[in-house]
Amino acid sequence: MAWKKILGHEFQMEIMKNAWKSGRLGQAFFFHGPDGIGKRTFAKEMGRALLCEKTGPELEACDACPSCALVESDNHPDLHYAAPPADSLEFPIELMRQQCEQFALKSFRGGYRILILDDCDKLNEESANCFLKRLEEPPPKYAIFLLGSSPEKQLETILSRCQQVAFTALTDAQVKTLLGKVELPAGANLEKTAEFALGSPGLAMRVAQPEFLQARETFLQALGEKSPDAVRLAKLAVEFSESAGKNTAEQRARVIWLFHTLVHFLRNSLKEQLLSEATGGAFSPPRIPAMIQACLSAEERIHRRMQISLVVESWVEELLWPANPAI
Repeated sequence: MAWKKILGHEFQMEIMKNAWKSGRLGQAFFFHGPDGIGKRTFAKEMGRALLCEKTGPELEACDACPSCALVESDNHPDLHYAAPPADSLEFPIELMRQQCEQFALKSFRGGYRILILDDCDKLNEESANCFLKRLEEPPPKYAIFLLGSSPEKQLETILSRCQQVAFTALTDAQVKTLLGKVELPAGANLEKTAEFALGSPGLAMRVAQPEFLQARETFLQALGEKSPDAVRLAKLAVEFSESAGKNTAEQRARVIWLFHTLVHFLRNSLKEQLLSEATGGAFSPPRIPAMIQACLSAEERIHRRMQISLVVESWVEELLWPANPAI
């Protein structure tokens, strides 16, 4: 059955199933949470269940009818998926208009019409307002799933017309289970890949590349030196980002991962030191909160599309010389 393809997110499944059973399933949903944790897969499985010719009270797709087969092959005429180009900073208005026009058509197979809009954090004013008109004049028997990282990055007028469902990162064990079903690159370490994927199966496939783990270890080693070299640290981070080539979206994703994996390390380090009552060193308990805040602030600047090299330089300075005078 369709829901068995989803690992984790049991609470979210129950939300959707209960809404369906009670007849209160809405027409527009905003799924939000970290990238790569399964929001897109969840939305597709919701679409499969709604389009299934044998869907019952449990909102379960049969995986055997012609409709389920069409969804599986990505050829169902009533299931539409749209996302901005990978290297685009905004959701193009032309693409949004095209989706809205197609979605206004009648169902080809006489059932639901499903639209999945991915990466809605990139909606600009034009594309958001275009989409808002579709929400205000909904066609009958349709379901729209918006996917994004957080409600704060969406227009309030859009959020007010959607049911919000929050998704959280998977556990390391769940990520490991999923990784065990795919072929990893030669030499990939399953345990480390699962740990440093930060609960994101989507990110895990990138982290499995040896260059990711090597970049992390090299940066942490340089940061932990007795007298860290700020210029070298910034160079390591920028070079890792630029190793993605000219794809600016991937460049930003890499440096954000570096921020996240450092936060992961710092939190574990703080926990271990507090339990052992150890102090001192480059990652001493008094310094760690300020270092974590430096990572979070740097990520926010990256999301605001600031130049990567400038963000990294500022980030390294904040890591090495916290503003808090008590440190």
